[in-house]
Amino acid sequence: MKFKSVLVFGIFVLASLFYSQKSLGQDVVIKWSPSMDKYVLGYYTLMAKEIGLSSSEVTSISNCMLAKLKAQFPNGLSTSKEKFGDINKKIAGECLPNIKGVVPWNLSNEKYVKDRLLNDLPKNISEETKAFITACAFSRYKAKYPNGISVSTQNIEEQKSDFLSMINICVAEANYMGIPSWSEKNISLFKLFLLEQLPKDMAGAKKDKYMICFIQKLKNKYPNGFSIDNKNRLEFESLFKNLDETCITESNKG
Repeated sequence: MKFKSVLVFGIFVLASLFYSQKSLGQDVVIKWSPSMDKYVLGYYTLMAKEIGLSSSEVTSISNCMLAKLKAQFPNGLSTSKEKFGDINKKIAGECLPNIKGVVPWNLSNEKYVKDRLLNDLPKNISEETKAFITACAFSRYKAKYPNGISVSTQNIEEQKSDFLSMINICVAEANYMGIPSWSEKNISLFKLFLLEQLPKDMAGAKKDKYMICFIQKLKNKYPNGFSIDNKNRLEFESLFKNLDETCITESNKG
């Protein structure tokens, strides 16, 4: 299972920061006037500064967001904090493509990315494993993009694809250390590892049959779980290859 819906990067990560940070209040009531225009513009300016945009970019996105908010709600608005956050996230996503270049890493966007990843990982895996996957994926991503997050539309898909790939590599690494016991949590995590190895176009029913076959045969051989280290890694690689061939054949049977 590739984490296609785990995270959305580039403009969408940055747009989401407008949702998760400071709000105008628990209940947002806006009646347009010169003073309200200035207040809302100041709010957007503060958010853009916290993301780490340059001065010119801060001005550009803040003015863009104010203009879009006024165009969408010409008579003002009264809504909840949560709905106002959703509105901001949408218009920020529309305005950020106007910004070129890279937003440097800072405590705010680093924390957001890590928290979002932690929250979106499967709920039935251990906190220790979640922490491992999060640290592993983020460190890989930051190492490849040390200068920050690109907000150039031409680079967004590349960055998103890279990060999703890194997440799946880290999921595989987490599983490839072994299964201490055949608990439901460990089985669920091991399934992520197996799914990562299967062809993208393999039918769902065949994937299910493959996993049942693989896990059952492995459980029969190691009923109390297993641990992989440098001494036995080649042995397990050979075993996994044989199980893969056997279970691919089983999954193709009618």
